[in-house]
Amino acid sequence: DNMCATPCSGSSQQLCGGNNVIDVYSTGMEWKTDAIGNYYLGCFEESQSNRMFSNSRSLSKNTPELCSTICYKLGYTYSGVTYIEGCFCGNQPPAESLFPKVEDKQCNTKCAGDTNQYCGGGWRMGVFSTGLYDFSIEGRYLGCFVMQENILSNFKFELIDTNSPSKCSTLCNNAGYQFSGVIGINCLCGRQIPGRDQRVGDTDCDTPCIGDSSNTCGGEDRIQIYDLMKVIDHSGTSNSHESNNFVETFDSLNVESRWTHDIYIPQEPDYEFVFYNNSEQNIHVKNGELFIKPTIQSDSFVRRGCLTLKGCTKEEGSTECSRNASSFNILPPIVSAKLNTKNNFLFQYGKLEVEAKLPIGDWIVSEIALISKSNEKNKLILATSFGNTNLKCNGEDESAAVLKYGLKIDETYHVDSKMIKLSSQRNRWSDDYHTFEFSRSPDNIVFRIDGESNQLDTSDLPMNLIFDSEFYLSIGVSVGGMLNFRDDCLSNGHLKPWKNFDTKVMLNFWKDKNYWSTTWDNELSILRIKKIKFTSSDSIN
Repeated sequence: DNMCATPCSGSSQQLCGGNNVIDVYSTGMEWKTDAIGNYYLGCFEESQSNRMFSNSRSLSKNTPELCSTICYKLGYTYSGVTYIEGCFCGNQPPAESLFPKVEDKQCNTKCAGDTNQYCGGGWRMGVFSTGLYDFSIEGRYLGCFVMQENILSNFKFELIDTNSPSKCSTLCNNAGYQFSGVIGINCLCGRQIPGRDQRVGDTDCDTPCIGDSSNTCGGEDRIQIYDLMKVIDHSGTSNSHESNNFVETFDSLNVESRWTHDIYIPQEPDYEFVFYNNSEQNIHVKNGELFIKPTIQSDSFVRRGCLTLKGCTKEEGSTECSRNASSFNILPPIVSAKLNTKNNFLFQYGKLEVEAKLPIGDWIVSEIALISKSNEKNKLILATSFGNTNLKCNGEDESAAVLKYGLKIDETYHVDSKMIKLSSQRNRWSDDYHTFEFSRSPDNIVFRIDGESNQLDTSDLPMNLIFDSEFYLSIGVSVGGMLNFRDDCLSNGHLKPWKNFDTKVMLNFWKDKNYWSTTWDNELSILRIKKIKFTSSDSIN
C-alpha cells in the first residue's frame, strides 16, 4: 500500500495510486449476469443423489458467464454454477418437482473467477439458459460429401455428447456462417462447400448422431452438409411473400424461416418499462401454443445493474442495446418478448386470423398487429388490451374487459387514428380464447372478432400513403410506458403510480411494485397464441 501514495486530484486528503500502480476497490455490485443476457432461470435445490445436470467440470476462474459460454460451445441448452468452481451443463430445464426452486439469496457462494458474482451454494445451483436452440434443418440438406481437409474449415465445434445436424446448424448460424456440416462428434462451419463431383450417395452417411440417434452425422470420411441461408417455402407453392399462405400451430418456434425475435430496450416515444429478449422464461412453445410472459427483475439488478443485450436487433452500441443503472435512471424492471415476421412473411392482400388468449395483470399491455414495413408508426391492430381487472381512465372503462382494434396512424399524416373499443359485458378478454381476424382487398378492410365483422370508414384517410407498403405481423407483451395510460387512470381505485414524461417515471412505477405485482398471476399473465392462419386473396369474403 505504501506504493500508492499519490494524492487524489479531487481530494488531497485521499490517495489515488502511484507510479505505474493503482488502488483497486470492490464496487459491491451483486451478481452481474448481464453479459450472458437475461437467461437466469433461478436458484434450485439439488442433492448428492439427485444431480440436475450430468456434464460437469471444475473451473478455477468460474463465473456464470464463463460456464454458460462453455456449455453453449459444447452444444448444451442449460448451464449451472454451484459452490465456487462447479460448472454443469444439460439439455433439460430443471423440473421443480425434483429440484425445488428456492430464493436467489440461497445461491450466495462467491465465484472462483469473480468474488463480486455468485456461483450457487451448498447443494444449490444457479441455473441459466445458454440461448442455444435447435435450428430447423427441414429442406436445407445438400447431401453427403467426401470429407477433405479444407471442407468447411472456417470454424469447428467438438460436440462430444450433443452433436446433431440441428444443434450444429444453430452454432454455425449464430457464428455467421452459411453452411454447416456434421461428421461424428465434429461440427464444421464455413462459407464454401465442395463441388458436386464430391457428392456421394446418402447411404454413405450412416453414423447415428451421438446427440440424436434418429439422425445421422456423416460416416467414415463422409460429411453431411446443410445450407442455413436457403429460403424455405412452407406453402408448397412460391417463395414470394405475396403468395405465401400458411397455418402456424406452434409445434415448435420456427425462428429460422418464419419468426424473428425483437431484442431491444424501448426508447421514445413509448418508453415501455420492459426490455425485449428471447429468454425461454419469457417466450416458448408448449403443447401447441406460443407463450409470451413478462417477468419481474430483482431490485439489485434494476437499481445497480448493467444490461447488454446479446443479439440486439437495434443499432449496436446504442441505448436500445445497452444501459447501466444510475441514480433514478433505473433499468427496465420487466423482461418480456416480442416476435415479428419482417424478414420472412409480409402481408398485402388476404385474410389473417389469430386465435389467442390475452393476459391479465395491472399495467400489462398485449398487442397483435400488422406493422407497415415502410413506416412502422402505421399499424393495423387486430387486438390490444390492458390487463387491469378494474381500470377507469377519465371515467371510461379501460379494463381487461375492453378490447381495442383498428388503425394507428403516424401523426405526421395529421389524421386521427381509428380505433374501435369492444366491451365484454360478462367476461374479460383474458378469460378465454378468441379469434381476431383482419381482411384486406385493394378497396376495403374489415376486422372480425369471433366471426362478427366491423367495417371501418376509411373514406377520410390517405389510404394510398398509409398502405403504400406491405405489412409484417408483430406479437408481443409490454408493460406501462408513457403513451398507453392517461395520468388520471385508477386501477381498483389506486392512482396510476407514475406521471407520463416525468423524469422519474420508471422509478415511480418500480416503487409501486408491492401493489401491482400482486395482480400478476403465474398462469394468467401470459399471452397465449394457439393458431395463426393466413390466406392470400385479392377479395374479401
